[in-house]
Amino acid sequence: MAVRHRFEARNLDGKSIWDVPDSWGVYILRDRKFNVSYVGSTPTLRTKLYQHFQSRDIPEAKYFECYQVENERDAIELLNEMKKTRNVVA
Repeated sequence: MAVRHRFEARNLDGKSIWDVPDSWGVYILRDRKFNVSYVGSTPTLRTKLYQHFQSRDIPEAKYFECYQVENERDAIELLNEMKKTRNVVA
């Protein structure tokens, strides 16, 4: 698994999202207390984060962190690793 870049926790807002590349990645949405609200993977990281921001489909989400990866296989491997080590449900 090749994580190309990790983006530390940032506010879920339009400005912070534009720093993220629009490529394959895994993202974690967190609430005000930094508890995990949602975990996902996508081939278009920036676009997906912006969709969550605009739609407010996960209203408790206030922060995000993400990992840029090479491809879908790497994203799946990273999600599986997160489940094992962080008790994250994806």
